[in-house]
Amino acid sequence: MINCAIYKLGLLCSVAIMALSCRVDSASSGQDYKQPITIKLLESPRDGGLKETDKSYWGASVIKGDDGLFHAFITTFCNNCGVNTWKHNSEIIHATSKHPLGPFQPQETVVEAMGHNPSIRRAPNGKYVLYYIGQPTLKDSLINCEGKGITPRGWKAPYTLNSCYINYKTANDLDGPWSEAQTILDINMMNNCPTNPSPVIHKDGSVNLYYRAYTLFYKDIQRKLFVSQAPSYDGSYTKSDAIQILDQLAEDPYVWQMDGQYHLIFNNKFKDRFNTGGYATSTDGLKFNSQKPMYSLAIDFNDGITDTIHRRERPHFLRLDEKRAVLYTAVWESKDRDYSYVLATPVGEWTDEELRLK
Repeated sequence: MINCAIYKLGLLCSVAIMALSCRVDSASSGQDYKQPITIKLLESPRDGGLKETDKSYWGASVIKGDDGLFHAFITTFCNNCGVNTWKHNSEIIHATSKHPLGPFQPQETVVEAMGHNPSIRRAPNGKYVLYYIGQPTLKDSLINCEGKGITPRGWKAPYTLNSCYINYKTANDLDGPWSEAQTILDINMMNNCPTNPSPVIHKDGSVNLYYRAYTLFYKDIQRKLFVSQAPSYDGSYTKSDAIQILDQLAEDPYVWQMDGQYHLIFNNKFKDRFNTGGYATSTDGLKFNSQKPMYSLAIDFNDGITDTIHRRERPHFLRLDEKRAVLYTAVWESKDRDYSYVLATPVGEWTDEELRLK
């Protein structure tokens, strides 16, 4: 880690980069907000999110429950492995916190290996819907790692298509029990490997399911973002002729609605590896126009130190009220080892008391 003051000329990590007068779709958030929010990235707490010395975590999708707790659905890697084993050892756990910035406490496993890319939403009928990717990994093909959340050097992943399936589970309560998995998108000739699901569930129950897809048949893999639509979360999703939403290579979409617009955060590393937090908007949810990046690989922490990390991916955005939100990202600290953790970054206008983890 190094101090990155010199990088701030390229992207100011903690300044207001956009102001939005907004009303959030209540099917996704449970509340309507009519006042503007300034999306301003503040300093991230060192002891927030979810970070452990002996386990790696990769991204968190967070929702506030009726119990007042914040419930996170997070990817981890069984057998104390690192993120490089994601196609085999990924599993999804449920974690909770009294504070939206964490620290989150792991509870139970919701999806055993292989389960990855969790996105939690609440449908208008009150059910919680957990979208994710994966198919079960044979127990004897799981990787055993000796490192503390790190994959052994020299290990090469065997070929698998386990990740090319988007599924969902439902529950009446965030603590479960969860239904059996239902697959809604899988390998097909039009978009061969769908991953990274990000649903927008509208007030009428219809769904725009945003995802990344890439072709398996070309040497130059084209990672692009698409949307498929369905009349309800358990309905038939369009597979062929899915609409490409962004004219660039991208992955890890997170989409939400406000003020009559759709807003997209995505992994911008194929275009700009440092300013990796891409941002785009759309009036119809089908075609997005890129705006200024939202964040970079330089992270300002609340101890006054700025770290520059190897990779920062899997963005998720949680709106708390008219002034505050939280950006959750997956952080891969160093290219020398595949250890990773969940970072929680406060967004907007927070008081010192609100920022104090409890």
